[in-house]
Formats: sequence, structure tokens, C-alpha cells
Amino acid sequence: MNEDKSVGEANRKFWLQMTKECSIPYCTEMLKLSVEHSRVNPTVAQSCQDSVKVNYTSGSCKEPLNKTIARISEYMDLIVEKTRCGKRGEITPDDSPFPSDLSGFIHGYCGDRSFEPAHLMCKLGVLRDDTHSLTYEFLIEYDLFHPDVEIYYGVKAISDSWVTTAAFQFHVLEDWRKVRSAKKYLGMTNQMKMSNNGENGTFWPFWLRLNVEGHNMLGDAVKRLEVFYQDYKRNLQLAEVVAPRFGEIYDNLLACTYSPEGLDRLLETIDMRFGKEGRRLFTDVFVRNCLEKGYIERFGESAYIVKGIPNYKFTYLARQFFIGLSYKIGEGRIPVPQKELTQVFLGRKKRHLSASDWGKSDSDMKEEWLKCEKEVIDWLNLPVRKL
Repeated sequence: MNEDKSVGEANRKFWLQMTKECSIPYCTEMLKLSVEHSRVNPTVAQSCQDSVKVNYTSGSCKEPLNKTIARISEYMDLIVEKTRCGKRGEITPDDSPFPSDLSGFIHGYCGDRSFEPAHLMCKLGVLRDDTHSLTYEFLIEYDLFHPDVEIYYGVKAISDSWVTTAAFQFHVLEDWRKVRSAKKYLGMTNQMKMSNNGENGTFWPFWLRLNVEGHNMLGDAVKRLEVFYQDYKRNLQLAEVVAPRFGEIYDNLLACTYSPEGLDRLLETIDMRFGKEGRRLFTDVFVRNCLEKGYIERFGESAYIVKGIPNYKFTYLARQFFIGLSYKIGEGRIPVPQKELTQVFLGRKKRHLSASDWGKSDSDMKEEWLKCEKEVIDWLNLPVRKL
């Protein structure tokens, strides 16, 4: 019997250790969503190697990532131990190493708020249905003890009751059926996971898994949730509970992603490929002319947003400019630093310049291509018409 108990204890410790190791990258990703966190230390969203703030009550302490990991690890140990002793309710937000705007609370809009210590929740919008006594949250969430599920997002319905009844679930699914009747949801059908659980008066009519290895997937999730929010509000005539945070969170992600390091990498790459004169011409000619003509505007200290022209036209101008630089320094066609440019220049509507923006050939929009060619020739004062 003692041998079975020690084997079980060893298995439990192994499971917990593996769970903690798998959870750390997702916790780090969720921290990017915290406006409270990044205001103190915006570099957290740049990579897992940056220093991050962990003492959220003091508002000033910053610690290296390994100390943050240790605090998260200790917190998960605390949750397991309190759960095993039947005292999970004793865990408070003060015990959590995460910022308050990621704290996991349910029933927060019915006057009976309950802290969920194992869940991180970034709530971007909340709508209320008084007629049916329920609230809809539009959120990105992570369960510390289910890294196999990964980060997920969608719509969570919360009943005023703490019981998830069949009638409540049926009504929530009927609401979702009304909302998703729009054709714009057809392309997302295969990505949406239908819920198979509901407890404590909560129920997700659907959810989507976040691919953290994709490009700006957190930002894409925010944009999708905003669409869900607007469609729920309009089609079901629901009332706002709090001011929506979609723009705030999206801009926060962008401000962290478009960092001074991105501009430094771009300038260093131009220097390597085109020399110091090419670097000077990029800032003094390309950027200056684009700003003066209203093609771009500044975004923070080290990034720009395409404003007065379509995204593809900006990429045409950039490609023509670097073709012109190649001609000017007489080295033949030198590759455009496309990847580095994408980390400095945002497209219209604050969306990343996509592969399709960069992928348009000169024959797709021949007239525009030639106009951009002529404009760049004038900027660089080149002696020939054709680049």
C-alpha cells in the first residue's frame, strides 16, 4: 500500500512539473495582453527573454524571467496543494503573480464575484441580456493546468444563477445561431470548437484555439472578438456593461511588437546591404517623402502606419526605392529587406503588411507600378527613367 502511495505521489509530482513547464510559454504570451503590465515594462511583449514585472501590488518591481517563472511555478504548487486540502477558496488575487487585468473572475456582473485562481482572462468586452438574466463576455483565456488546450478565445455566457441548466445552454446556442447566420462566418466554421462542458452557471457556445506560433495571432484574436462583439450587440440588441477594450488591447500589442529594436534591425540590415549612404537615403529620402506626402504617419517613437495610400502601393514604393538604391550604388539588384520593413511599417487599419501586400507583381497594377517608379526616380534624382 505504501509503495502504491509513493508511486502515485511520484506520478503526481511528475505531472505537475511537466504541466508547469508547458504552461510557462502560454503564461508569457498572455502577459502581452496586459495593459497594466506593459505600462510598467512594455518590453515583456517583445520576447520571453525580456525582464517582466511580477510584483503587481507595488507597481514598481521588475524581475528577470527566471524569477517570474519561479513565482508562477510556486503559485501553481499553491493551487494544487489548496485544492488537495479542499481549501482552494482561500486563494486570493493577492497570491497571484499575474496582473489584475488578467485575473480570473466569474459572476463579476451579478454582485457575486468569484476568483478563479487557475484561469487567466483578458476580457475585452461585456454585453448584458437582462431579459434572460445572463451576461456575455468576449475574452481570451488560458487555464494554467491545461496547456494541451492552449490559449483559447471566444464568447462566454454567464447566467445570473450558479447552475448551468439545459434551458440556459439552449438559449445561448440559439443566440449564437442567430448571430452566425451572417455569411462572414462561413470561412471560420472549421476553426470553431463547440463546447462540451458547462459549470457554475457558465457556458461557451463556441471557442477557438490560438496558434501562438503564428504572426500576431493575439492581435488577430482581438480583431475577431471585436466582430463577434459587434454582431452580438447588434443582432441581439444587447447593452454594454463596460466600455469595450478591443482598441486599447490591440494598440497595446502593436506598441509592444513595434519596438525600437525593430527599427534598429531594419537600419542595420540596410547598412549591411546598401552601406551607410543607403541607410541615410532611406531615412532622409524615403521616410521623409512618405511622411510629407501623407503616405505614412508615425506610430509611437519607432514605427509608422500606412495612411493615405493602399498597402500595396506602399510596398510598390518600398520595392522601387530599394531597386533604385541598388542602381545608385551599382551593385546589381539587392534584396529588399521585406521582413525588417514589416516590423517597422504597419498597414492601414493598423494591420500587419501581409504576404499578399508584398506579393503583388509589377504587372498586377502596371499603371501604379510605373507611377511609383517615376516618383522614386524623382526622390533619388536618378538620371534614367527605368529602374
